[in-house]
Amino acid sequence: MATALRSLFSVASIARPRIAAPPHVSARASPAFRCPSVRSLCVASASEQLPVAGLCYDLETTSLDTDSTEIVQLAIVVANSKKGACWSSVVMPDGPISREAAEVHGLSRDVLEGRGARRFSEVWSEAEAWLDETVGTERPLVWCAHNGARFDRPILQRSILDAFEGASSTHFSSERATFVDSLQLARDKLGTPGQRSAAGAFTLGWLYEDATGTPIRGAHDALADCEALSAVWKWLIEARGADARASDFQEHLQHIAYAGPAPRRRASKPGGGYLGRQARAPRTGTGGGTGVDLDTDADVTTMPGVGLQLSKRLNSQGIHTVGDLKEQWEERERDPVEMKKYLASKMIGIPSIAVNKLVKMVRQEFGA
Repeated sequence: MATALRSLFSVASIARPRIAAPPHVSARASPAFRCPSVRSLCVASASEQLPVAGLCYDLETTSLDTDSTEIVQLAIVVANSKKGACWSSVVMPDGPISREAAEVHGLSRDVLEGRGARRFSEVWSEAEAWLDETVGTERPLVWCAHNGARFDRPILQRSILDAFEGASSTHFSSERATFVDSLQLARDKLGTPGQRSAAGAFTLGWLYEDATGTPIRGAHDALADCEALSAVWKWLIEARGADARASDFQEHLQHIAYAGPAPRRRASKPGGGYLGRQARAPRTGTGGGTGVDLDTDADVTTMPGVGLQLSKRLNSQGIHTVGDLKEQWEERERDPVEMKKYLASKMIGIPSIAVNKLVKMVRQEFGA
């Protein structure tokens, strides 16, 4: 099946034309997509299936609050395009851009004005027109973002509804669209429950380096992150076997679109777990009491509980390594209350539960 599908599917990269925006209609209206329901279990035989497009997407935003943040950059990469089809645009938000967010992605209001940023409604209409020209109007779409289930997807969905007065997009919110979270894929396939030392191994940057042997260039730019995600997603499927039903990436997409996501199964290798670069890096004990030695020169994401968004905020405050975090802890005389106050004041918008958890991990690693 996979060979036949690959011969059918060829996507050409195109320029970014200013094409008239397609009408926005509710997902309950009559969408152009006429395939059998993607929620039905394999109702279409392989010969009846349309070749599915795998879309990596990423956002840069004004803050980390998923309920109110606005998009300042949106990018899409067709992961199974033979010619590297991609699209990206900056967006002018209505509200302010937090200082912390601007320090991470570099997109201040002045920068956005200089790059000709437009309102989200215009940008999304252009994105839809580009998708229609690039992958057609009927093929199923599988959207993938890293931590997308908790961050990118709800933000983009809300932004579309707000911009078009409650009308949803047939590209993003109909039976044509299905969603994958690469963070979930990585944890399910490579992680072991309770394996604390694997907590920092699932950031996009770390997975990309494991997949390619090189670091991401231009991290925190939406297009660069999308291109990195494309490599990681295919690596998870084809090299790590994250979808047991599929022998290659295109077959994985067909299964996702027509039969739904594979059942979630955690890796269960006794005493194992995916350590990524951590397993290959020398470790120097920090004196903590968790039984996991951490290299003080290692990236802060090696700290248990520090994921992509929290690491971005820590980096914006000059905390890049485990040693940097330990130094802040010792400057506050290993006082949890003072450490919470410091982190809360520097990372506005991060939920207090995340700050409390981080301080708890710091205390366990470095001692009271």
